[in-house]
Amino acid sequence: MRVMRRLGLLALLTALCFPAPAFSQPDQGLAEDFARYAGQWVEALNEHYLSGAGRPQCVQFTGGDALGEYTAVDPASVKTSVVPAKRGSPAIGFLRYTETRYASRGENCTAALQGPFRISSSRRAMEIFTRTPDGWRPGPVPGRAATGKAP
Repeated sequence: MRVMRRLGLLALLTALCFPAPAFSQPDQGLAEDFARYAGQWVEALNEHYLSGAGRPQCVQFTGGDALGEYTAVDPASVKTSVVPAKRGSPAIGFLRYTETRYASRGENCTAALQGPFRISSSRRAMEIFTRTPDGWRPGPVPGRAATGKAP
């Protein structure tokens, strides 16, 4: 009985540490295509944040101080991975990055928005994309109901 448990545990550890080749080495062209798309996605995020680096926001406190803030994704923090398509399912791309909030204090909004800005918080984010015939698209697999199960 103990031997069976150990063999089962060994099989589980082997499966976790050494995944199937289809998942560990996706089609290189597909992985490069997704990495290129993800880089463009991150650029668009940085350009369109409501309070991005180009549009920092400021709050003037009643006590006199002001706080300037903006949010940005560090392109160096971007990591991508792709799960290749299986029959009847599209390829899935995972984009991971760090979203960082920068802040600066000053005696008024003009001074606060001039900086220097320092990191006030950060969080890891992950987004999922699917490969359609038209290219990569954010979100769940098109045409499938949200069942809570992977395609």
